[in-house]
This record gives sequence, C-alpha cells and structure tokens, in this order.
Amino acid sequence: MNLSAIIVTMVASVIIPAITALLTKATASVGVKQAVTGLLSAVSGLLAVSTQLDGTAVISKPAVVLALGTFLSTQAAYWGLWKPHEVNAKVAPGVGLG
Repeated sequence: MNLSAIIVTMVASVIIPAITALLTKATASVGVKQAVTGLLSAVSGLLAVSTQLDGTAVISKPAVVLALGTFLSTQAAYWGLWKPHEVNAKVAPGVGLG
C-alpha cells in the first residue's frame, strides 16, 4: 500500500506532541521539548519519504521539506490543541527527559 507523504505528515503532526509529552517531564525546559519535537519531526520526514514507491532517496530535498513541514505542523497542533489541554501535565508529568 502506498501512503501519501502528506497524510503521513499530517497524522504525525498531531501525534508528535503527545509523544513529546511522554518522553519529557512537564518541568522540562522549552529547549528540551523543542529538541525532542525536532528529532521526532526529522524521523517523521524520513518515514514519510520512505512510504513513497518512486525510489526517492531517504536523505533528500523532499525528506527535508517534509521534516520541516512536520515540525511546523506539530508546533501548530501543540499550541492549538495540546497546550490548552495541558497534555504534558496529565500524561506523564514526572517521567522522561529534562
């Protein structure tokens, strides 16, 4: 099955803030949370490119563009959806990095 890279990016953008909340403490600095989010976005960009059947190289311009798009979409999802509901404080406030 060939998944669209855009669909993979959009799904990952909504899920990555929750994964970041699981991996970092609620009291972790913004820098730690942004670094984890950036790393997860880069992985998502690589995975989105790998879902394509056209033989696109994993480390390529489309991978970088998708990773950047994922990071920006993740920030929008975090500030618009996850932050108002304080997901980090409810999921695992004392567990993880930071």
